[in-house]
Amino acid sequence: MTNSSKTVVNNYWNKLINNPEIDGVYPMGMGGLVEIYYRTYIEKLNFLKLIKSKNKPSVLEIGCGAGRWAISLNKYLKNYTGIDISETSIEKAIELCTAKQINNCSFQCIDITNFKSKQKFDIIYFGGVTQYMQDEEIKTSILHLKNFLNKDGLLIDRSTLTLENEQQINNRDGYFAIYRNEKELASLFADNGFQIISSMNSYAFLRISRLANYINNRPRLINILRRSPTISYNLLLVLTKLANFIKPKVFSEEGTGKYTHRFITFKLK
Repeated sequence: MTNSSKTVVNNYWNKLINNPEIDGVYPMGMGGLVEIYYRTYIEKLNFLKLIKSKNKPSVLEIGCGAGRWAISLNKYLKNYTGIDISETSIEKAIELCTAKQINNCSFQCIDITNFKSKQKFDIIYFGGVTQYMQDEEIKTSILHLKNFLNKDGLLIDRSTLTLENEQQINNRDGYFAIYRNEKELASLFADNGFQIISSMNSYAFLRISRLANYINNRPRLINILRRSPTISYNLLLVLTKLANFIKPKVFSEEGTGKYTHRFITFKLK
């Protein structure tokens, strides 16, 4: 990441730190606050499926932001370490975990290649950060992080991926990102000895925007949804899958193509 793009990315995310438990969760189905809570819930379930082979794993998250995943996952983990280049985000993460008395999570404001630890981790998770990095930077980071991954550990990347044949660059409106397709991203990990063992959507973009808009305008309904997440969010998922079956649709932006969110899991060859 160049110094200029690092500044752009930092400024963009620092402005969004209002509620650390859901900050950084963009509603790509355009379902507003309802989709943010729905996505947070569904992504958590899908992530837990990916790590179910590990009993109380240790996790290192790259790009931890203000601690969303630490808050969601801490009770399922032996320990968690989050790193980020945003000092503001790290301060918020520490503040929030302290307030919630979460004791198995720690945070560092540091660049990836400067990270040091005596511990090795069962899971290293790239939390939506590779899209902000140049190819060589990703390769260098993976090579460095291999030193901290257990022999049978997993490396998981969650990125916004383009469905186009070539990578797309978004450098507008105070934002910067490089969207690669899955093949391009996987090749960067393969160059450092990793192979894909699974690839799945991190969540299904919400398709029922009219219903979501109706709920978003009624805070009491949002609270009802949040009190019964197993029922409410799985119902939204069923309705979304039904809509996709009737008429498939992906997220798209005019001029920059179509996109998806995926969890891609790698292991050493």
